[in-house]
Amino acid sequence: MPDADERLTCDVLILAVPDDAISSTAERLAPAVSCRNAFHFSGALSAGVLDVLRGRGASVGSLHPLKVFSGSPSDNWRDAFVAVEGDAQAVETGVAIVSAIGARARPIPSEGKPLYHAAATLAAGGLVGLVSLAARMWSSLGLPEAEARRALAGLGIEALTALSQKEFEEAWTGPVARRDIGTVQAHQQALARFPEARAVYAVLADETLRRTAGRGLDSQVHDAVSTPSERKTESGQ
Repeated sequence: MPDADERLTCDVLILAVPDDAISSTAERLAPAVSCRNAFHFSGALSAGVLDVLRGRGASVGSLHPLKVFSGSPSDNWRDAFVAVEGDAQAVETGVAIVSAIGARARPIPSEGKPLYHAAATLAAGGLVGLVSLAARMWSSLGLPEAEARRALAGLGIEALTALSQKEFEEAWTGPVARRDIGTVQAHQQALARFPEARAVYAVLADETLRRTAGRGLDSQVHDAVSTPSERKTESGQ
């Protein structure tokens, strides 16, 4: 390893490696670098995985852009929400970097990183999984999966576009939000051969009821999407 006076010095060191490689990469770099600030890009891991660099005098932190990257040369962070976390100096530096490249920095607590990232995973990969599940249901009717994917993804994009411009309770559509009990019951019967989809439908229906409270018939909709065993448990019998 090089002597301390031979180490590479820098203001900012960024480890853009897979989550599982961050700690080991920091261990290998620590003897060779001397940096004022060190960051990683993981959404779930805290700055603590860079402790070895902190021990070498670096203020450590993490930057996580909430954006889908396709690998295209045009990919960038402009206007992206970026979670910033870590030591006070690193957070200050991170906010300055994020702002300079046209993104929106938002400091978050270190202990909240796993929950923050789990929510982001639901909002991105979870949506793809939801469309995949819906496409399988259409495919069971003989519709081509490619057509189902395009049509259902397009529908989802329209719904999310509306949500980006309205409050939750104003953006919701569908029979649960409208309290169309008969339609909800028909859905439950149709989903009997897709138990995993039925379970997802019930969870999403309950979230819809929470966000659209006050429209009436909440308990009837909840009962329509819950199984007999769930209703028995809720009643305490």
